[in-house]
Amino acid sequence: MTRIEGKTMFLRILKKDLKRKKTMNVILLIFVILCSTFAAASVNNIIAVTGGLDYYFEKAGMADYYLFAHDGNGEGTVENLLETSANVKDWRSEKMIDATSEALRDGGNKFMDFSNVLLICDISDTNLNFFDRDNNIVSDVPKGKVYITGYVPIREGATAGDKFRLKLDSTEIGLEVEGIAKDALFGSAMMANPRLLMNHEDFETLLKDETISTYRIGHIYYIDSDNTSALESDISGLSGIYFSGSNAMIKTTYIMNTLVAMVILVISIGLIIVSFVVLKFTIRFTISEEFREIGVMKAVGLPNTSIRSLYIVKYFGIAIVGAGIGYVCSIPFGKMLIRRANALGKRAFFTLENQSCRQADFSH
Repeated sequence: MTRIEGKTMFLRILKKDLKRKKTMNVILLIFVILCSTFAAASVNNIIAVTGGLDYYFEKAGMADYYLFAHDGNGEGTVENLLETSANVKDWRSEKMIDATSEALRDGGNKFMDFSNVLLICDISDTNLNFFDRDNNIVSDVPKGKVYITGYVPIREGATAGDKFRLKLDSTEIGLEVEGIAKDALFGSAMMANPRLLMNHEDFETLLKDETISTYRIGHIYYIDSDNTSALESDISGLSGIYFSGSNAMIKTTYIMNTLVAMVILVISIGLIIVSFVVLKFTIRFTISEEFREIGVMKAVGLPNTSIRSLYIVKYFGIAIVGAGIGYVCSIPFGKMLIRRANALGKRAFFTLENQSCRQADFSH
């Protein structure tokens, strides 16, 4: 038998095998697609959740240590300490106005109900990157509009286009929600300190009120340090500090996000194990069904290499097609897994909240 005749017979046998066992081959292809979908989605989710918080903090421009101080114009003991402390490499600050949920009115009702301090910030003066729903950095806010950050507006159902009035002391202005933004520092479910990110002109309007500029002004300090423990000791004697904490401490407030990541990891690892076990038994069963045909081909003189090549080509083709389709299917499937896990995390947080287990309550 010449090489050409051998190849022709090889292709003819392969073609007949695919046609004759169409149902079995389709079932095997479906199992390969399912296994590929599970495996690809799981690997993508594992990559997404491991190190995701560190990546988020890096993109947000987080510092090593933070101070939230009610210190008026900022020209006082906090700045003096930061300028002179050997444990401070660099620092930056942003001015904010503190308020409560009573300041946000929708007719005769509260626009949002929360117990923690509301931080009103000038978007042009912030030292942190805030992100919108599409993960674009919020760098500008139109006059008369605000971005609301954190978990509170999501919990309260605030959406873009909602209108409310901000009433502080003798000043009242009408505002519209431009969107919901992500705040790495105070935006976790456990911190729940919302910020209003507003236009510079609107912020200056508030500062013209003497009561606001005298009694409601504070600063958020972002501090770079190689020794946060020693820095914490330096700061311990300062007065007017609402909150102070290290980057590591802020990460602990994302406990619900960490639990969600753990759920995704467990599900993903389980799906990978299931997919390979199913694939193993499917291929073993398929091969066992081929023993008779393999014996016949050996009897007619086909060498082992040709028989092996026949099945390698067949299963390799099924694997390539199944893996390609599975990878495409894994993208929406992986996103669905994360959405379901996030929903689980939200329900868990609401349970904690109903039991009055909130942390980091900076209310007056």
